[in-house]
Amino acid sequence: MARRSFSLLKALTKPTTSFSLTPIPTSRSVTYMPRPGDGTPRAVTLIPGDGIGPLVTNAVEQVMQAMHAPVYFEKYEVHGDMNRIPAEVIESIKKNKVCLKGGLRTPVGGGVSSLNVSLRKELDLYASLVNCFNLPGLPTRHENVDIVVIRENTEGEYAGLEHEVVPGVVESLKVITKFCSERIAKYAFEYAYLNNRKTVTAVHKANIMKLADGLFLESCREVAKKYPSIKYTEIIVDNCCMQLVSKPEQFDVMVTPNLYGNLVANTAAGIAGGTGVMPGGNVGADYAVFEQGASAGNVGKEKMVELKKANPVALLLSSAMMLRHLQFPSFADRLETAVKHVISEGKCRTKDLGGDSTTQEYRATVLPPSPAIQVNPILLQDYLIVSVIHFLFLPNKIRLFFSGCDGIRERVNKNLPLIVQLYCSILYWNLELWNRQLALSSQRVDGEGLFEGYCSEEESDQEDDGDEEEDCPAICLSAAEKRRLHKK
Repeated sequence: MARRSFSLLKALTKPTTSFSLTPIPTSRSVTYMPRPGDGTPRAVTLIPGDGIGPLVTNAVEQVMQAMHAPVYFEKYEVHGDMNRIPAEVIESIKKNKVCLKGGLRTPVGGGVSSLNVSLRKELDLYASLVNCFNLPGLPTRHENVDIVVIRENTEGEYAGLEHEVVPGVVESLKVITKFCSERIAKYAFEYAYLNNRKTVTAVHKANIMKLADGLFLESCREVAKKYPSIKYTEIIVDNCCMQLVSKPEQFDVMVTPNLYGNLVANTAAGIAGGTGVMPGGNVGADYAVFEQGASAGNVGKEKMVELKKANPVALLLSSAMMLRHLQFPSFADRLETAVKHVISEGKCRTKDLGGDSTTQEYRATVLPPSPAIQVNPILLQDYLIVSVIHFLFLPNKIRLFFSGCDGIRERVNKNLPLIVQLYCSILYWNLELWNRQLALSSQRVDGEGLFEGYCSEEESDQEDDGDEEEDCPAICLSAAEKRRLHKK
């Protein structure tokens, strides 16, 4: 123990230039300054939906609770076979401004109209955003994929305006307006500008639908002139699909009419890793609804529901988007980092990613329970050594106070403030190092005590035997602590 303490003492008394500091990783945001009241917990409307929806939304609830995110959920049961969305659900979303939603099943062919489309129209959620990107540790055919598909959400063929003219003849209307086309184009260019994106590509079929898609292109071109720093390109939708599956890394931000966007987003999601890992959301001037980015297969898969092996990654990442939308960036960063870390490790994956983990197993891996904090018994000795060193580095006039016994009363009266400063400094150091040990323990940093990896007894024996001297490994101190240690 004495040799170990001596090695620590020698490391601490080295010149400042010999220190090699290892910063403690942190997820704190240094660019976000909250406004008064930003920390108030926010209510979020939660719609579990159908199929795998209840499984993945339940996982999100548990993760939010485990990370103490400042949100709470108002849950409503809505299912795709309902004739309409209940009025209390619409009122809740309008009150809370934000909704997190699982998939709603839409009958194929006959039956009720899509409640997903009805919700977007009711709340005027005119922009759908799906981010398709490669995740580290998840192998895909193509690399360097990072595509954002921004889709007009309220008109076009996808709006479902159709009727039967006479028996055997059905008319489906495609309505494109300049107002909605300009609005979605502005959103796409603003997104590119604010997120340092370089290119916006408009997807169309104006070679055939010359009036409808021609109006969409005309609106995009007019908006593009206002953003000269962003490159603007156009591509026909069928060529776009071919280019996506052959060279997807060429695309950056894509802006599309309603129906094309649905096809392009699901194709891009399949290329980048699958529909189970791509986040998305729908936003309007007043409200936002976050859900799984790619709609393909997010409500079916009954076998997966029975086995409880649905992939929650897409909705977890969509929840991170929601937290940023609510001005909680540090919680969003923490959640997104945890999800990506689990995927990169590859130890816990659901069936669609090549594994066999359940939804709850994945949830537990994203945010495992924090272990009990264990304090190393040698910390008291470390505190004493550092306190002595701190005293030795104080100004010379304080040390002179202890150089003799003559006139001790006068010395005490004259230097009482300095004595108090010395005592408070030692207490401050002890408290600060103790807090640092708790922080290191809570972050599960490997090593013994506060100073991780300093010379062991075997290394000290080698030095005593005359072997080549090696520098002690890095000491986990912050820059401020280092300056205080070496201040003279």
